[in-house]
Amino acid sequence: PNLAILASLATRDDGKIAKHEFPARKVQEIERPREVGYFVGCGFIIRTSVFKGLKGFDQSFFYAHEETDLSLRVALAGGRITYNPAFQVTHRPSTHGRDLTARNFSRQMRNRKILTWRNLPRPISYFHLVIWFTYYLLNSSPRNYLSLTKSLLSPITYEEKKIGRCPLPYRRIHKLQKIGYRIYW
Repeated sequence: PNLAILASLATRDDGKIAKHEFPARKVQEIERPREVGYFVGCGFIIRTSVFKGLKGFDQSFFYAHEETDLSLRVALAGGRITYNPAFQVTHRPSTHGRDLTARNFSRQMRNRKILTWRNLPRPISYFHLVIWFTYYLLNSSPRNYLSLTKSLLSPITYEEKKIGRCPLPYRRIHKLQKIGYRIYW
């Protein structure tokens, strides 16, 4: 009764699984159905009542993180996300969508900041942001460090705060990390 979302196994045309398109930190035990902390937007089933009750995806996110935000809100509401490899999709991503430019890293950092402000207790949100800022910094060129830093330090706007702040309890955060969510990394 508390199953909110069914996450799929997403493969590419060549049958490979993209590491960032698997609903856990590590692509392992792909043949075993289990509870996971989040879902990937290219293939999932969600209960209509859950989607409507949580007011759907937040439109203020730029590319990605909408699923992560919804996953955390599902967790806060006591819902479960289950991965089942029998539910498979072939994901053919746009060549324009996954542009790993510094501008995209800046946008990703902005999204992470909104996500953590809304869903994580302050100490954990700071730790989460430092980890991801470091990751983005190490994967971008020095000429883009300023834009990345600005995205981290700029305040969250009123528009971005619309859903409101509802941090998850520490016990639930620990459980999400244990089942593969990237709270700490």
